[in-house]
Amino acid sequence: TVHWGTEGAPEPTDDTFTENQDGTLSLNRFQGTGSVIIPSVHNEKAVTSIGENAFKGQGSITSIHIPATITAIDINALKDLTGLESITVDEESQSFTAIDKLIRL
Repeated sequence: TVHWGTEGAPEPTDDTFTENQDGTLSLNRFQGTGSVIIPSVHNEKAVTSIGENAFKGQGSITSIHIPATITAIDINALKDLTGLESITVDEESQSFTAIDKLIRL
């Protein structure tokens, strides 16, 4: 499982997150493999969106967990994830639910 801030996890790079106008963060680009847990907070700022092409083409990702803080997922953010087996959404999310590998508004 890839979870930022844990031992062995990749460190976010300068282009991993961008700051939104309201001071929250958008996950811009992810490079990794296996199971991914998107952080709800990074550097004391809430992660509230997944940007366009954030995970695009990452065929070695097998699962993604989306925290309740995510309120927007841009087009193509999860495109071409050929190895993806599951997507889960935090049960406290008021924006999305996951059904099989689909995300529902």
